[in-house]
Amino acid sequence: MSVLDVPTLDLQLDLQGIRKDLERERNRIWKQLNGGAQVKSDYIGRNPNRDDLADSYVTFEQQTVLQTMEQKKLAQIENALQRLDSGLYGWCADCGASIQPERLEIVPSTIFCVDCQQRNAA
Repeated sequence: MSVLDVPTLDLQLDLQGIRKDLERERNRIWKQLNGGAQVKSDYIGRNPNRDDLADSYVTFEQQTVLQTMEQKKLAQIENALQRLDSGLYGWCADCGASIQPERLEIVPSTIFCVDCQQRNAA
């Protein structure tokens, strides 16, 4: 479907507000990801207590999992911003139906209607 074929989204959406919210969340995630996950530098060059080192690695693994989740969320936000730019925002990427405004308010980065999201999650 080309941009010319996309019907006008006949919903009462504050697209500028949604864009600002998405950009704000994108900036928050960028800042968080730039902090990075690191093992405590106190342990470099010395023989640390095993419990302290184990705690440090558990924390590192937790931070790595959180970073992966944030990277996925960042990709979803970027996709939503691209859809806003192309005029496809608010339309389901699978079935082409309009996405409920309530869903877009709750999950502004979504590209699927509820039915397609449930089908894709199964």
